[in-house]
Amino acid sequence: MKVDNKPISTLILYSNPSDTSKLRLDKDDRAMDDIVRELQSIREIRSIRRHATSTIDLVRLISKEDFEIIQFSGHGDTKGIFLEDPDREFGTHLSARLIEQILRGSSTQNLRILIFMSCYSAGMVDHLTACAPYIITVEGPADDKEAINFLKTFYWAYFNHRSVQKAFEEAKLELAVRQKGDLVKAVLISRARRSSEGRLVIEAEIAGIPDGFLIDLSNIEDSLDRLGLPQEKVIDLLARKIRMHQGIFALPRENAVLPIGILLIGYFTWNSSANYIKCNKLVRVSDDVDPNHWDAWMRLLINYNDLCAEKYRSPDMRPDPTTKTIVVRSLHRFQRAYKSMTTCVKQLADLGFKKVQLAYSTAGTYLEQAEQELAEDEVSSAVGYLESSLSSLHDAVNASMPKVV
Repeated sequence: MKVDNKPISTLILYSNPSDTSKLRLDKDDRAMDDIVRELQSIREIRSIRRHATSTIDLVRLISKEDFEIIQFSGHGDTKGIFLEDPDREFGTHLSARLIEQILRGSSTQNLRILIFMSCYSAGMVDHLTACAPYIITVEGPADDKEAINFLKTFYWAYFNHRSVQKAFEEAKLELAVRQKGDLVKAVLISRARRSSEGRLVIEAEIAGIPDGFLIDLSNIEDSLDRLGLPQEKVIDLLARKIRMHQGIFALPRENAVLPIGILLIGYFTWNSSANYIKCNKLVRVSDDVDPNHWDAWMRLLINYNDLCAEKYRSPDMRPDPTTKTIVVRSLHRFQRAYKSMTTCVKQLADLGFKKVQLAYSTAGTYLEQAEQELAEDEVSSAVGYLESSLSSLHDAVNASMPKVV
């Protein structure tokens, strides 16, 4: 799975109320202009920047778009930040608690990085850990010029290789090499190492995802005791199996079914943009399950999960000259996968799961319709039939699931 070619959407908020010392936010803005212009040929960067930001601006902007990065540059303290107040001559203080409420009440499902480049902002972190996987703040005061240099290096590195940790380290190193590290004491907090709710969270490194995934196991802690499973063993199994199934994590999924270890099934929700996986439920298949049933169902499930990750299903897909090519390739993969399922579907039908054959046949009919629509250049209709075929295969998986305890 690759995340490297996804567009990056950034929101940068600048605020310098008249009753605070003057900052060179214009230079911060210009630095971002230079980076976007130089990298635009190799990466799509959507950068929205708002000067003289007010609280109303903040609420409205994050309600309109799902940003990957939200940055604030301006003045602050351990308890919040200072924004403009359009009804008053001076600024207003927005507390960290209110920032948390605004962010958690917004539609920022893919928010990955929060950056507060303001003095003493590290004091706000307890209110921010639930809002994004990665948070960059400042301990103590921050020198205006060096804060801009830190951000320039960080963004340049992040836009190139998409690793938060590496970009942060490069930005810190740039300051250290010039002996300016004491002027901006930036701090990176990762939710993987800090869970303010005390939840059971682990990390799994996956190829193509620079910072790995955060796996939230809080929903299944009680299940481990009920199923008589050692926590350490299950965590190890989950991390290894998720790495093995890495190809299916390209697109967000809700309550997807994955086999975990021998006769274990997990239900997962994930979002690769935000780098998280949540295990919603863990169940164990009955010990008396027919091995032939388990084998056939597993092969059906694996094929279905692979098809769920087809590129045409990406929320970033937009109609352009390459769309038909992508859909045609997906159709061919659907057809190959459909053909490879014939044996396991027959095996399941012979075991008494008759609805599997019906759902499988329906999926084939939809594939034929998709092929016909593509032949007539009706790409959108073809996509609809591919989705209907996928839905029928989902019905086949559900109709033949082994009994669980």
